[in-house]
Amino acid sequence: MAIKNEITILTRAEQADLYSPPIFSIEEQRLYFSLNDAELAVFRSIRLRAHRCYFVAILGYFKSKPVILDIAYSQVSKDLMFISKE
Repeated sequence: MAIKNEITILTRAEQADLYSPPIFSIEEQRLYFSLNDAELAVFRSIRLRAHRCYFVAILGYFKSKPVILDIAYSQVSKDLMFISKE
């Protein structure tokens, strides 16, 4: 008989909610994607614009929920468009 040593704390739906990128309103985008002086210094050190946008997006998501997210472009394209326009 096989012994299962895994403990499930969160359901699959709860895991998906926790580890998926948040869906922000316009006001939340402005709040979470704004940069302080230290963040702006790092932002300016990044050469490529696409990488800068991803940096702002990932940082904003981390500010919203402090977990490391595995994001795909299709999940965050609206936020990246917002960031690139700001």
